[in-house]
Amino acid sequence: MSWLTNGSVDDASEPDSARQTTPTRDASTKQLSLHALRALGIFFIRGAIASLVGFGIAAVGYLILIAGAGVLGAIVVVIGAVVGLVWQIIVIIAANDELRKSGVK
Repeated sequence: MSWLTNGSVDDASEPDSARQTTPTRDASTKQLSLHALRALGIFFIRGAIASLVGFGIAAVGYLILIAGAGVLGAIVVVIGAVVGLVWQIIVIIAANDELRKSGVK
């Protein structure tokens, strides 16, 4: 009955550190892959949303510009461009942080 509690004979030949590092490496690789996938998701999905919001605000400003309110339309177009640009920078920083968690330098 001692082989039930102590493991098999093959397991006894391996040192403890060799048996424990294999599952840890697999779990670590999966975790790093998850961070890399999340970085891609942050970059593409949030980047697309940031672009849509920025272009949407700029489009509203352009419509205001066409309607005849030149100064107000120009101001809204610039606001849309700044919002889109700042949001894209925030997205890139967030994706970079997530990518660093995956081990990419």
